[in-house]
Amino acid sequence: MVRRLLILTNGILCYVLFLATFLYAVGFVGGFLTPTRLDGPRHGSLAAALAIDGGLLVLFAVQHSGMARPGFKRCHRPERPPHARLGCGGGERP
Repeated sequence: MVRRLLILTNGILCYVLFLATFLYAVGFVGGFLTPTRLDGPRHGSLAAALAIDGGLLVLFAVQHSGMARPGFKRCHRPERPPHARLGCGGGERP
C-alpha cells in the first residue's frame, strides 16, 4: 500500500512539474510573468549561443542513445512494478 502511494505521489509531482514548465513556456513565448522574453534583447554572441545549443544537442543525443539500448532497458525495467511503467512506454494496464 505504501509503495502504491509513493508511485501515485511521484505521478502527481511529475504532472505538477510538467504544468509549471508548460506555463513558464507560455509566459516566455507570450512575454509575460517571466524574467526573460522570447523577443527580448539578445545577450552574448551568436557563436556562444550556437556552441551552447550544439553542446546541449550532443548531451541529449548521448543520453538518448544510451537509454535506447536493450542493456539499459533490461537493467531498469525490473525495478518498477507494471503499474509504474504506464507512462514509460511499457507494461499493461492493471
